[in-house]
Amino acid sequence: MKATYIAAPRLDPATLRHRVALFACLCLAFTAARAEDAARAARPVATPSPATAPAIANGPVLKSGSRLAIIGDSITQQKIYTRYIEAYLLLCTPLTDLHIMNYGWSDENALGFLNRMDNDLTPFHPTTVTICLGMNDGGYRALDENNKKDYEVPMREMVRKLAATGVTCVLGSPGTVDTVSFRGGKESARIYNETLGAYTEFDRKLAEEFRQPFADLHTPMMSAMTKAKQALGDAMIRNCWRALMAYPIQAYSRNSRQLYKELLRINREEIPKPLYGAIDHL
Repeated sequence: MKATYIAAPRLDPATLRHRVALFACLCLAFTAARAEDAARAARPVATPSPATAPAIANGPVLKSGSRLAIIGDSITQQKIYTRYIEAYLLLCTPLTDLHIMNYGWSDENALGFLNRMDNDLTPFHPTTVTICLGMNDGGYRALDENNKKDYEVPMREMVRKLAATGVTCVLGSPGTVDTVSFRGGKESARIYNETLGAYTEFDRKLAEEFRQPFADLHTPMMSAMTKAKQALGDAMIRNCWRALMAYPIQAYSRNSRQLYKELLRINREEIPKPLYGAIDHL
């Protein structure tokens, strides 16, 4: 397949910018998972009880014939980043006979998916799942014992049940909320990002406990959003980083092409170098 396929004439600039951004976030997730696996392999880890945490096999998470289930909320349900995962796996890897299934559900939380997992997921016999929940679990408020328990208890049970049947669980942390457009303004955003950060640390520890891969989406998103707004200002990129993660980018500049390049330049260390070739098509 020719590389120029992504720059097909029928692809309008806004759509192309959106797709490049989503591919960047996908690269972040896979890079974070690989880095975490390498770091975990380099340090001693207490061996969990085989009854509750069977070890995953060494080697690639996905193999030919794998059945991948992508679990999440409305960001997953809208079938945008999930299609990029599918396209990447089918076009850019030698894997064959892959089956990719979307399990996104609007307003989903950990308890909601746990309650429907046996009916909706188990009959399709996934070999690998990605889990990206938490945005709705916190109730958009500060962390307390209630929303802490609401997330941690069902997440632990979900991973325990999947791992016990030999399913590999790639735990993805929740992302971030924008510091300007989030309900209640900057202070509310700061508080809820702290809640999402606490969920991220729980996911990291849960992945270690069950010896599963972990992908940190929260930390690089916070870093990139902070640096971009320091350089360009809130008015220039309002809600832009959230757009990079899940929604069509909004044009807050008359020269949106230059704005987008600037965002990528600011966050260069966060994005794999191969992605930069796509900037020429913007």
